[in-house]
Amino acid sequence: MKIKLSTLFIVVLSFALGAGFMRWWDMTQTQKDLAQMQAIFNAQQPADSILTADLRTAELADGVAEENGENDVPQSGTDLPSQLSPIQLEGISEVYGYKKPEPEEQDFSQTAKKSGGVVDLSGAENNVPAATDNARQAMSSNITMIEAPVKARIIETNEQYKEFKRSARGSYPMADFETEQVLVLESQSNLPDKVFEIAGIEPAGDKMVVLYRVNVFGLDKKTNTHSAVKMDKTDLPIVLEQVL
Repeated sequence: MKIKLSTLFIVVLSFALGAGFMRWWDMTQTQKDLAQMQAIFNAQQPADSILTADLRTAELADGVAEENGENDVPQSGTDLPSQLSPIQLEGISEVYGYKKPEPEEQDFSQTAKKSGGVVDLSGAENNVPAATDNARQAMSSNITMIEAPVKARIIETNEQYKEFKRSARGSYPMADFETEQVLVLESQSNLPDKVFEIAGIEPAGDKMVVLYRVNVFGLDKKTNTHSAVKMDKTDLPIVLEQVL
């Protein structure tokens, strides 16, 4: 197949023009890249000189007076300038701080030498701390007892004892009701019966004194609902007396 010369010329010319254009484009981009790199390099370089201002020949602005140091507040105890604004008081040139004096220490060794080796500390009791005084007052004060209404119940027969145990809970002493009786304390208020504890029984002439106390602690640990004690049968009146 024959190729025309005109066609071959057009192909070669097109190739040459394309190659030339590509060459020109590459050179243009290369120059732009070099220019950017040069700008970055110049920006990173330190300045050849720093702008300075010569104040030796400077003049003050209008309305501004130069401070000559005559109105400086005198410093006390230090040459360092204060960060506080200076305060000028008429008639006062300097202010001094107050320092609390140290307490004088008593030399007991010298006192002992003068008194022949004996130091009198009889006045030391006057220096007892206030907390100790309060503790002494609390110890010397009377302790107030808890007062609660109570009565004594005398059980003299087995039937009465069985009736009592129907409502009471716990373990109670066995008694021979021929010669003995059982004394039970019962509360006359909203307090439970087991807050009362029988401390003892003492005959006192024409009466029988039953000593008891009120104890509101540890009620959950008590198994008996009442405080009861057996005693010899007697016709003497029962008198209750509360103790601590």
